[in-house]
Amino acid sequence: MFAINELDASVNTGHAVVSLKSDLVSQNVDNFHLAINFKMDEGWHTYWSNPGDSGGPLEVSWDYPEGVIIEDVSWPTPKLIPYPPLITYGYEDEVNFVFKVFKNPSSIIENIKAKVDF
Repeated sequence: MFAINELDASVNTGHAVVSLKSDLVSQNVDNFHLAINFKMDEGWHTYWSNPGDSGGPLEVSWDYPEGVIIEDVSWPTPKLIPYPPLITYGYEDEVNFVFKVFKNPSSIIENIKAKVDF
């Protein structure tokens, strides 16, 4: 588990670089997207919402300003990751977990924090 403490920031977890990205370009919008990007070392992976025989899915706890709603993650299509005798579903190499964000037009986004467990 680790925290990303500002938009467009990255954390190196030892076997993955995890970044929080945003397409917010103006405070005058009522919605935008956040993405948690994983770039994993060879041989490492993270799991889908239904991971199969082992592992656990991405879990994110958000800290954001009043007037903001963050939808659940939009799960990309996973790949089968065999680990005999187990079968798991997840992601290798690089993956983006995208979240749609709604905000009250009067809300000012200075920072959004994510605590990520994977």
